[in-house]
Amino acid sequence: LIENDGRVITKDADGNFMEFIIRIIEDMDDINGTFKIIEAEGGEYELIDEFLTEYVQASVDLSTALSAVLQGTRIEVGEVEYMGEKPVSLKNMSVKQAVYELLNIFGAERRFRVDVKGNRVTRRYLDAVRKRGVNTGKRWEDGKDIISTNRIIDSTTVKTALYGRGASGENDSPRLTFADVEWSKANGDPVDKPLGQTWVGDPDALVKWGYQQGTRHKFGFYDGQEEDPAELLLNTWNRLQEITKSNDTYDINVLQLAEILDLPHETVRLGDTTYAVNRRIYPAVEAETSVIEYRHNLNDRKLSEATLGKFRARYDLSQRFDNVEQIVNDRQGNWDKKPTKQDLLSEAQKAIDEAQERIDAAKEELEQSKIDLEDAENLIQDTIDNPQDYSGNFEGVVAMDSAVLRGTLTAQNATITGTLLGANATFVNLTVEDITAIGGSFQDVTITGTLNSVDGTFVGDLVGARITSNSTIDVTTDLRVGDQIHVGQEGTSRQRGLFFGTTTANGGVFVEPGDSNVYVSAGGSGDVVLDTVYAYIGSDHFNNRIVTRGYLEDNQYYHSGDSPSFYDTSTTYLSLGGAFRYSGGYFDAPNGSVTISQNRVAANIIEQLSSSQFKKNIQMWEENATDMIASTPMKQYQYNNELDEEFPHVGIIVEDAPAWVVGLTGEGVEPYKMAALAWKAIQELNERLRMVENRED
Repeated sequence: LIENDGRVITKDADGNFMEFIIRIIEDMDDINGTFKIIEAEGGEYELIDEFLTEYVQASVDLSTALSAVLQGTRIEVGEVEYMGEKPVSLKNMSVKQAVYELLNIFGAERRFRVDVKGNRVTRRYLDAVRKRGVNTGKRWEDGKDIISTNRIIDSTTVKTALYGRGASGENDSPRLTFADVEWSKANGDPVDKPLGQTWVGDPDALVKWGYQQGTRHKFGFYDGQEEDPAELLLNTWNRLQEITKSNDTYDINVLQLAEILDLPHETVRLGDTTYAVNRRIYPAVEAETSVIEYRHNLNDRKLSEATLGKFRARYDLSQRFDNVEQIVNDRQGNWDKKPTKQDLLSEAQKAIDEAQERIDAAKEELEQSKIDLEDAENLIQDTIDNPQDYSGNFEGVVAMDSAVLRGTLTAQNATITGTLLGANATFVNLTVEDITAIGGSFQDVTITGTLNSVDGTFVGDLVGARITSNSTIDVTTDLRVGDQIHVGQEGTSRQRGLFFGTTTANGGVFVEPGDSNVYVSAGGSGDVVLDTVYAYIGSDHFNNRIVTRGYLEDNQYYHSGDSPSFYDTSTTYLSLGGAFRYSGGYFDAPNGSVTISQNRVAANIIEQLSSSQFKKNIQMWEENATDMIASTPMKQYQYNNELDEEFPHVGIIVEDAPAWVVGLTGEGVEPYKMAALAWKAIQELNERLRMVENRED
């Protein structure tokens, strides 16, 4: 007999009994015949009709809490893993909701099972485990057992910082914050949170998800009923850790090869951890997923299917409205005890009267201050008008006309016109027009304009000065020039020299190193440029040619207006970077390419720089290399500068080559890319071979 609220007992794929409650019965009669469609839900759903008034514990384990909540129902506590102790506060809700709240608090998953004797259910159990199912190592792949894949990456709920709000005080006073709690990473706290700040942020989440290149937080709120600010801060931080990541949801329908082909090693069950790979979408799906739905076909097990994915957090609006209504009901008594309107008006009037008294007192003090200030201003003005009668210090702007000063005058920012007579004077920051100085000593002087006919000695620094002299300027220590040194007269053919040592010659730069090395370097990323000049290294010299009998270190290189020639006459090497190597040395073009016409390059080893420190924007290359190679023709040819009877070459023509391997100039291909393309093709062929072998098995 099938009737509403009747019970259905069946077995799962492993032979365990399952109980369901018949909730909806639909009878249909059409051209295909008569049908009865039944919708049933798990047996534990009878807990919806059980009510819990209150269960509050400061610290309790999950097993004890479940036992208390399920007390008086037909469901017993089964196998429960120990997950520590946590505070619990459950009020005015169904027992089913209370059970789910406990599972959320402890981060547990449920499993409902029954014992059956004959045609009767004898006992019902609710188990709670950290994670349902096992890690089977099962790998689902497109083209094998994946039917469809749907991936959703949702960042709408991501926050990088939360304000925390706890319980409110009496008469609905402002809610508790953690402004008076300080966190410091130096003291072992998860993050720095200064005093006075009512929010806590995650710096790592800010960098990844924040606005303005990771400099502005995405704020949210944590609403709780904590009465301890330290506990409120900790719970706010824990909640923040749950919402600093995007919700990545994978909905993957798969075939049950374990049932279809009777392969026990392919078996999966609800809650099992597996791995899904689908490279037909970009970026490729390579994720650890769980079996979140198992559709067990009771008529034919081979038609059973499973769904992989991760549960998405969605708001149950009806439940949220119920929670709001419950909060309103719980607080109704407190709100009814609020002060009356008349009480509030009386308190406000009292505060206004006290404020008025303070304002009147302040006005009296202000009037007295005005009188004192006026007396002081009169005294100051009298001192300015009659400075000869004053002995002391002037402050501010002081004007003197035909004044006789006795003693010492110390003035700052003074303007003096006319004649200043006196025996001795000391000026700080003096600006003088048309001065005639006879004798004397100047120290820390700034001179603008032209200083003529100077016969003396400068001690210190000449900053921003231009020196014009028809004689020799001797500098016995360091001479630092911020811009350029010009030797000779511009526009003449007279040769001038810049000498280091005692060598004399006409024109050029001459360096005598003695017993030490001579270094010519360009700081930063600059170059040492020799343009249509003679360069001496060793004892030989050639126009636009450098003969090396020494070495050039690090990243030094040579520029010439014409095509330069380089000779290595020693056992060392001439370095232009690091791309082509020969014998003990190597060649490279740091900012471009090396072109060697159409001639041969012979070397024992040619090494391609491939370390990640020389590369950027590194990511997986997902093109089909096998098809590229298969569609590229191989041809035989000779180069234009070779004789017809020379040995022919075999290779590809750049016009026929895949774009991925063509060089920057479009005239050749890059050997490293060619090798990488072949490498990728071998991997693809190996993967196809493995799939064929699996299908044959």
